[in-house]
Amino acid sequence: MTQSSHHLESFSPLARMGLITAILTFLVPSARTDMAAQESTGDEAAQEATGGLYGSVRSLGLRPVTAATVTLPELAKMAVTNAQGEYYVRDVPVGTHAVEVEYLGLKYETRASIQASQLTIKHYRLDLTLAELEPLRVEAEAQVSLKMREFVSREARNAGLYIDRDDIDRLRPMTTGDLLQGESGVDVNEGGLDNRRFSIGRGPGACRPNLFVDGSPVEAFGVDDFFPQHIEAVEVYKSFAQTPIQYRSSNRCGAILLWTREKFQ
Repeated sequence: MTQSSHHLESFSPLARMGLITAILTFLVPSARTDMAAQESTGDEAAQEATGGLYGSVRSLGLRPVTAATVTLPELAKMAVTNAQGEYYVRDVPVGTHAVEVEYLGLKYETRASIQASQLTIKHYRLDLTLAELEPLRVEAEAQVSLKMREFVSREARNAGLYIDRDDIDRLRPMTTGDLLQGESGVDVNEGGLDNRRFSIGRGPGACRPNLFVDGSPVEAFGVDDFFPQHIEAVEVYKSFAQTPIQYRSSNRCGAILLWTREKFQ
C-alpha cells in the first residue's frame, strides 16, 4: 500500500491530470459525438414522423356527401367519403399540405397542417346548388325466365302481336282461341271447340299458321288444347315477313307462339 502511494506521488501534477483525462475519454464519449448522434436521430425522426387527416364532407344543410374525394395532390394521397360523408387519409408526413375536395364538378381548395402522431380533423361544406347535375334515370330490369327472354326482346321490337300474362288476366278468356278472336288478321273458323281452326287472313288466300309451344313446333295439337291459365305469353305473326326466321315454314304463312307458365295455380 505504501509502495503504491509512493509510486503515485512520484507523478508530477501535469502527468496525473493527463492520466485522469485519458481514463475519462475512454469511459465517456465526447460531447460533440453525442450531440451529432442526437441531431442525426432527430432529423430521421422528423423525416419519418407522420399524422392523419380525418373529417367529413357535408352539404350546406349538413347532409352527408357520399363519394366525394379528398386529395392531397402533392403527396398523391386520396380518400373517398363513405355513406356518412366521412374520410380518412393516413400516414401523412408532418407539415402543411394542399387539400382538394371534389364532388360532381365542384372543387374546394384549402390547406391542412399535420402534426406528428396526431389526427388533424377537418370538416368541409359544399354548396351543392352550384353543381350542374344531370337528370337521374333509374332503369329496372324485370326478372324473366331464360325461355321468356326471346319474347321480351321481340316484344321490344314490336314486329308482331304480343299478349302477356297481364293481358290474359285482364281479358280472362275461356279458351286460348277466345284470346285471339277479334284481333286483325287472325280468323277463327267455327266448327265447335273440338275442331276450331285458326287462319291468317280471310278468303282463298288464308293459310293456317304454324303453332309453336315454348319454341318447339306442335302439329298434333291446336291452340285450344292449351288452357289460358297455363300460358304466360302469346306471339302472333300475321305474315311470312313478320315471322322470326327460326319460326318460318315452307307454306310462307305466319306463326302463333305460345309460352307456358313455369308456375301456375
